[in-house]
Amino acid sequence: MLARTALLLLVAISVASADDARAIVEHLRAKAQRIQSLRAEVAIEVAIPSFKVPRARGVLTIVPPDSINFRSEQLTFIPKAGWQLNPLVLLQRYQFLAFAETPLKSGDRSAVLRLFPTPDTGELLAAKITVDLRDTTITAAQITQRSGGVVTLELHYGDQRSVLLPDRITMRMTMMPIAIPKALTGDLSQQTSNKHQPTEPVSGTITIEFLRYTHIERRNFRQ
Repeated sequence: MLARTALLLLVAISVASADDARAIVEHLRAKAQRIQSLRAEVAIEVAIPSFKVPRARGVLTIVPPDSINFRSEQLTFIPKAGWQLNPLVLLQRYQFLAFAETPLKSGDRSAVLRLFPTPDTGELLAAKITVDLRDTTITAAQITQRSGGVVTLELHYGDQRSVLLPDRITMRMTMMPIAIPKALTGDLSQQTSNKHQPTEPVSGTITIEFLRYTHIERRNFRQ
């Protein structure tokens, strides 16, 4: 009888936690959906061992959920799914099953939620997000892709925090090293034999700084 009562209590807590998590995600989605399109001047800095790429600037245009365009006259590097990891895009592209990592309590200032996309058909396999509950803003995320890659994000905000548009995103990832011709990077000081190129995965960061949002088109929702 005691075991059955404990099981029922655990189920009740899990259901309540899922309801709270779902409400938070829906609040986040409502904030993201206020943005119909945006354009921003960005700077990208790559800090990955054995992968030297100069700091680059360009123009990023996003029309959620599927249209993402980046133009730059400089060589730069962003993983194929890198731009799609922006929470603004994820929240408009996917529906999620959501669960709080620990039961939420009144007065909590933050929450860690685990998200699973539905339907489970895209490259995104799962996500874990940290949410500042004081204004329902995503401050960090861990994205697991179907290919097996895991990318963690740190998000820092400024004037556009209320609509989830960060001033800076730091992406941390592990990847296989890629050799880039030195003529493209501008590093012609020394030649390195391919025999000494690392063959093990390397970890590093890519920092995307949003220098200026030059255009933000907002949706007008009629109640």
